[in-house]
Amino acid sequence: LDKLLRDLDELGAAVDDPNGLVSLSLGFDGHLVEIRIADAVGKVMTNIELENRLNRLFAAGTEGVNGLRAEFWQEAVEDIDL
Repeated sequence: LDKLLRDLDELGAAVDDPNGLVSLSLGFDGHLVEIRIADAVGKVMTNIELENRLNRLFAAGTEGVNGLRAEFWQEAVEDIDL
C-alpha cells in the first residue's frame, strides 16, 4: 500500500502553451501545483486571452491526469489479481 501511495503521489501532468508564455503543472488529484506566466504575457495578450489560455491548459492537464490516474489504478488492479 505504501508503494502504491508513493507511486500515485508521483503522478501529475505538465502542460505548456505552444508559444511558451504560459505553463502549469497539476498533481495526481488534479490540483494546481505550479503555474508559470512569462513577464511578456501582458504585452502580447489581454487578461481575457490569458484567462482563456489558462482555462484550456487546465482542461488539457486535467484530462491528462485523469487518464494517468485511470491507467495507474488499472495496472494496480492487474498486479493485485496476479
